[in-house]
Amino acid sequence: MRLIEKNEYFVISVDTSIHRVYLTYTDIPAPNKEAIKDLTPGIRKAAELAGEGFTGIVDRRLCGPQPPDVSEEILKAHAVAIELGISKMAVLMPYTFISQATAQEMYGKSKIQKKEFSELLAAEAWLNE
Repeated sequence: MRLIEKNEYFVISVDTSIHRVYLTYTDIPAPNKEAIKDLTPGIRKAAELAGEGFTGIVDRRLCGPQPPDVSEEILKAHAVAIELGISKMAVLMPYTFISQATAQEMYGKSKIQKKEFSELLAAEAWLNE
């Protein structure tokens, strides 16, 4: 596993052996889009390293609701993932109404093949299919 980007709001890493990008949000919500300005470049770098047809895991289990401008910035990162050929994305979610509603609103706009999970092993298994 190779670390690509890390700050107080998220961590991006890549496992090139399985062509997978990992994006983990921390329990500190980003206050504005400037706080996550390194997200899209980090996803671009990780995706390029992962290679064509890569898969991704987004871990939102600790992440609460995000401000609208932050959600828009996150969608830009997803657009880059699509542009660079992501094949599937697993989203790890807590089972709270607010978190699920926020994620559904944000990821519902994305054209990435995705599925929600509560456990990493189940997400990995689905991506490996």
